[in-house]
Amino acid sequence: SDACFARLYSHNVPAAHSHRLAANILRQLGDSANAITQYQRAVTQDPNHFQARSELAAILQGNKQFDAALEHYEKLMDLRADYTATYIGQGICLANTKRFGEAASTLKKALQIDSSNAEAYFHLGETYQLMCRYPDAADCYRRALELSDVAAVHGSLARALRNQGDTQSALSCLRRALELEPENATAYHELGICLYDENNTAPAKDSFKNAVRINPSMAQSRFFLGMIYAQDGDSVKAQEQFSEACHLWPYLECFVDSFHYSRESSTSAHYLSNRKQLFEFAVTHANGNGLFLEFGVYHGASINMIARLTPNTVHGFDTFQGLPADWVVSEGQRENVEPAGSYTTHGQIPEAPDNVQFHVGTFEATLHGFCHEHKEAVSFMNIDCDLYYSTRIIFDHLSGQISHGTIIVFDDYFCFPGWRDHEAKAFWEFIKQADLAYEYLAFNFFTGQVVVQITS
Repeated sequence: SDACFARLYSHNVPAAHSHRLAANILRQLGDSANAITQYQRAVTQDPNHFQARSELAAILQGNKQFDAALEHYEKLMDLRADYTATYIGQGICLANTKRFGEAASTLKKALQIDSSNAEAYFHLGETYQLMCRYPDAADCYRRALELSDVAAVHGSLARALRNQGDTQSALSCLRRALELEPENATAYHELGICLYDENNTAPAKDSFKNAVRINPSMAQSRFFLGMIYAQDGDSVKAQEQFSEACHLWPYLECFVDSFHYSRESSTSAHYLSNRKQLFEFAVTHANGNGLFLEFGVYHGASINMIARLTPNTVHGFDTFQGLPADWVVSEGQRENVEPAGSYTTHGQIPEAPDNVQFHVGTFEATLHGFCHEHKEAVSFMNIDCDLYYSTRIIFDHLSGQISHGTIIVFDDYFCFPGWRDHEAKAFWEFIKQADLAYEYLAFNFFTGQVVVQITS
């Protein structure tokens, strides 16, 4: 890389520009590490070199060095406040560091500069999807598609629609994506999820097979293919797919572990494929005479679904300030930490149907008074608070109101490393201490949810 720079510099090319040109050559050759070094030297020589700094931010972003990229995007905004690509890049980096609110604000600024920028609409949609604001995400994808008919955007719109329970519209989007790109492995993967039906697994199986045929490294498609083989009774092919999936992406060992647990824990539970389907199933099994509760509301996607399925008042509990403590998930010898404050709405309470009542504050602060006022049995509750400690607080306060017939939906119950130490652990401890029995009614491996019913 230094030799490349020296040759350029010897031809009287200014130092900063020489470093940038050398970096561009190295980048094209796939040598990102040395390209970064040359870009850094370029901006050291000339801190106001907009092109070099912009390219440096982009390559750092591509290497998933998001915090480093953000430093350069900030400086780029100081140099030029009207450059749309800078705001888009910064928005992507903010979203990847889970600063979703800031990401959305930044991408909106990009659209204020250029309201016809399809890329900005797409990434704003991706950010809303991460925030579980699925209707907003779908609106952004539609705006992007009005500007540019791109397969990837159809695929993302399909995900947003599937997350709202609109499977038929999602299927239409995926078929359009495959018209545009017939060998699109990601579209086939999404198609497999939409088509999954425990009573007719063949269409989903064919879709996941196509995803793997096109891209053999599609690890998650291999896991779902293995799951279907196991459900169809072909344990040999199931194990082949599970092994290859975990080889490609060791993280999926927790999915395989969770699947084996589900098979060992119940022979009658249903296997479902989207959130709306699962909530419909769960509410149908709930006694309509008791309390309907949700713990962990976030932007309200789940509570809105639940409230539309019952005339009962649905009570939602949340601080709307994010996780109260770090959520530490062990991954072998390393740990993944969702820091305290993750999933905050910054105090903004979501819109909801008239039969929703919010209780704003910590579970300790709100449940004491709530349980004193409401003595009824719990008919249904959706627990989406992630943390062991928070889940224990729920059961400690409601232990006397959870009884025969209570339906509990857990979000993030399994399918992540160390899942037995979080919501699941709190539930099992409660069951043992309260001397209750339960059965699993449904599992959803596409969302990490389970439905359980207290049986005695």
